Amino acid sequence: MARISTDESSRVYRMFLRRIHRWTQRQIDWLEGPDAAEDTFTSFFK
Repeated sequence: MARISTDESSRVYRMFLRRIHRWTQRQIDWLEGPDAAEDTFTSFFK
């Protein structure tokens, strides 16, 4: 098994998280519409 350096694995991990985050945002936009993100953001700080 190849040994992966810490910075390399963390880079892959961040890329993986970014891909999941982007996919999740797309699902939210599709489910709730374009204004949902702003509504969630503003209601969170109220």
